[in-house]
Amino acid sequence: MAKNIQSNNKKLSIKGITCFLFIYLLSAQSVATTQWKWSDLIPDNTQQASNPFANFTSIQRYDLLIISNLQRSPHNEKLQKESQISLQRFKDAGIDILPLIKKQQKTAKARQTAAKMVNKARLGEQGKLAGYLVPLQLSGEKITQFLLVPTAGACIHSPPPPANQIILVDFPSGFEMVGLYTPIWVEGTLHAESNLPNVQLSDGELAVNTAYMMQAKKVRLYN
Repeated sequence: MAKNIQSNNKKLSIKGITCFLFIYLLSAQSVATTQWKWSDLIPDNTQQASNPFANFTSIQRYDLLIISNLQRSPHNEKLQKESQISLQRFKDAGIDILPLIKKQQKTAKARQTAAKMVNKARLGEQGKLAGYLVPLQLSGEKITQFLLVPTAGACIHSPPPPANQIILVDFPSGFEMVGLYTPIWVEGTLHAESNLPNVQLSDGELAVNTAYMMQAKKVRLYN
């Protein structure tokens, strides 16, 4: 009788451990960190307009520049004369350039607005994203605040990405930087927050628009 009780207790113990492990694994999967791509930060309804000047020849690009410069300086007599020649070349090629320029100007304004829009579906979500850092604040030799960007050297050696492709990251415990061209993983919860931090350059400062912020839980080297 005692042996049967001991046997039953062992079975119950094994079942209990199995049940616990199952619940633990299920729980771990439910809180697993989402791995984002940079495209996930762009709203799904953002339309990418095509460039109507993409297939222009080098001469047509020059003529486009002349006409655009005249619009900015309408009283420049030299540009007025050169613009007439440029307009005639477009006319000979069957291109109605002035309406095309107006359309592109509207598209450019719409693109600037879209660059500041955030993907609301990602807000409040915990995840991790790979990218490159641009340091903002240091504590000793560790970086406690930085910009996370999709390309190496962005904001410092190349123009800043769109605002919704930059995350302002706070990491109070600090991360020891290896280099601007060393990719990292950053994990945390994503929030929408417009900021205009200053990036230190060799010849001054650059104010950078950001649309997202994150209080990082983990920062580690990409591998």
